[in-house]
Amino acid sequence: MQYIIGSVIGIFSVFSALAAAPTKVDIYTEHFPPYQIEQKNGTITGLATDIVRLIMWEAELSYQIYMLPWTRAKAFSKKSPYSLLYSIARTEQREANHIWIAPLCELKVAFYKRADIADQQEWEIWKIKQHVVAVAGHLTLRKLFKSTRLYRR
Repeated sequence: MQYIIGSVIGIFSVFSALAAAPTKVDIYTEHFPPYQIEQKNGTITGLATDIVRLIMWEAELSYQIYMLPWTRAKAFSKKSPYSLLYSIARTEQREANHIWIAPLCELKVAFYKRADIADQQEWEIWKIKQHVVAVAGHLTLRKLFKSTRLYRR
């Protein structure tokens, strides 16, 4: 409960710097199962979405959640002072660009291999060069690959 209360206080402290309280908050996210999922009927659900809905309910703020491709979600969230964006990885580069209200989950990124590929005793980042690795439009991971010189187009 303290987590929810702290999050509600965080939202109010963000919006209190503005002239008036918002009548409606626009919340933007991307498809990122199991955290954000758009159901066939258009309803947005998922683990992170449930937490966001609970925080907004406790804050007694009217809101609408929009699911968009990530780049568009980020762009739309910048257009209004009464908008929120979730789930976003907290990185050094993003730290100054956002007001961080509450963590929704802890995400660990890992490499996976096909089941039919023989196990290797030791995996080190440089050994990945000999394999094909796919990164599906994830800018943070692409930057990691470029910084370690593993990125190849």
